[in-house]
Amino acid sequence: MDPKDANLPDGFVPHSLRHYYASLALSRGIPITDVSRWLGHKSIEVTYRIYGHLVPGSWERARDVLDAAYRDGQTGR
Repeated sequence: MDPKDANLPDGFVPHSLRHYYASLALSRGIPITDVSRWLGHKSIEVTYRIYGHLVPGSWERARDVLDAAYRDGQTGR
């Protein structure tokens, strides 16, 4: 089979799939520690340096968790 038959975009290399996988997983909330291990990086710092901008901010999630815990505590009185 000729690689051109696959209709892949110009400049595509198999390594592109690795970046797509990591980027998608991180942007959808998969923990960076897991993605780092799956990619075989020697340390999480490597993963964070490359993909850290894709990790969803935890501030909003932490605030939501604390707000929910406060509301749940208030309704139990």
